[in-house]
Amino acid sequence: MVPEENCRHELFQTILNEMSEGVTIVDEHGIITFCNSHSARYVQQQPENMIGRHVRHFYPYSALLRLLETRQVIPSHTMNFQGRFYFVRGYPVFTSGVFKGGFSIFQETTEVMQLTKRISAMRSQIDSMRMDLNISRHMDVFDSFIGAHGSLKEMVGKSQRCIASLGGPRHCVITGETGTGKTTLAKAMYDFAREIKVIGPNAPFIEVNCAQFTNNDIAAMEIFGSDKGSFTGAVDKQGLIELADDGVLFLDEAHALGSYQTMLLRVIESGISRRIGGRNDKKLNVIVIAASSLDLSSVLIPELYQRLAQYHIHLTPLRLRPDDEKKTMLENFCRHYEQSADKRYGIKLKVILTPQAECALLNAYYPRNIREFRDMINAAIDAAVPLVSTARDQKEMVCGVVEEEHLPPDLSQHDETPAYQPPMPANLRNKRRVAERISELNQQGLGPRKIAKVMKAEGFAIEYYQVAYRLKNLEM
Repeated sequence: MVPEENCRHELFQTILNEMSEGVTIVDEHGIITFCNSHSARYVQQQPENMIGRHVRHFYPYSALLRLLETRQVIPSHTMNFQGRFYFVRGYPVFTSGVFKGGFSIFQETTEVMQLTKRISAMRSQIDSMRMDLNISRHMDVFDSFIGAHGSLKEMVGKSQRCIASLGGPRHCVITGETGTGKTTLAKAMYDFAREIKVIGPNAPFIEVNCAQFTNNDIAAMEIFGSDKGSFTGAVDKQGLIELADDGVLFLDEAHALGSYQTMLLRVIESGISRRIGGRNDKKLNVIVIAASSLDLSSVLIPELYQRLAQYHIHLTPLRLRPDDEKKTMLENFCRHYEQSADKRYGIKLKVILTPQAECALLNAYYPRNIREFRDMINAAIDAAVPLVSTARDQKEMVCGVVEEEHLPPDLSQHDETPAYQPPMPANLRNKRRVAERISELNQQGLGPRKIAKVMKAEGFAIEYYQVAYRLKNLEM
């Protein structure tokens, strides 16, 4: 070995020996060609006594043995050896397409596993204490929202006032981009109404997706019902709005209400409903919650919007939520995954994200907001943990380490343009001037962020994503 190569070889050995992980390298026959000090200490040997011997002599359950058979990457997994836990992964080595062996990396995680078990036990104790103390659950309904005391504090306040007003519960409108939690909020308001006895404990919650109806007549019949004989083929049919009596009617995608808006207006104004083709009126007591990803003030007839929007609650998109709230969401989704594995299959799972994977997940842009954020996290964990058929064979806790390689490929393919246009601020009255100014600045070669910055300096209260939406419409 020439002096320069010898120096480089010694440098690599020094670096590998200083690593906290154990590293073992074998040739295509499984003969150990190198192992660092940490790996040798694991089997109470010296590195020089291991080199030249088959890996099986020291590691009878080594990931390298499986790697020699499959010649494929061995994903991160947990190994239990003599009561100690280790994260292990293996990588094949090819030269010009020819298999030359591989190497494994492992790190002991016994202390982490023990700490995880202690934390789980403490959580169980805390949950038991909360039940024993019979803590009031009135705020707990909204405490389940991450950011209830932060970025969503105003939302929680409006939701409570809407339901708990001394003058009686009010109708409301919930707006926000797709996946921001409009349905979840509506159900939380319903639960809150039951808990404070604004409605009965068995009061109904009827959800209607207004966009599912392609025919307005069918939509009207489903929502308001019909009387037998009122038209050809008509039968006595109870409408969804009747089913919601003394409870909550949740109109999702309310921008698609269509031509039956006036019928809904009559119910809200008078509390009286009449079936399609019917002659008898029915008195109803219904709280109506309308939700949409669009600005309902520009879609519904003014009289209906005025009645519905007694409270207008807007949900902040994920990209504008504080970093600490997004990180808490990430941690919660990981815990939910662990709980699902335990509940469905009785498998104890611990999910750990590398700093690089966590950073990538937190900083990506999600057009469908929290729902897509959750789905991306679940997909990454799916790629990092073993299949249930394999995990069932492990008697100890299964650990899944999510690395960058496990992240969905389309995570980095999102552009930074929101999926819809949030309601413009009230002070943007002169929409034509706004559009003209955006067009002028765009023709000067400025992008959405710079245009928003210039316009803010000129007194316009506008955000870059609103500029991006308008520019996109100009192109169409």
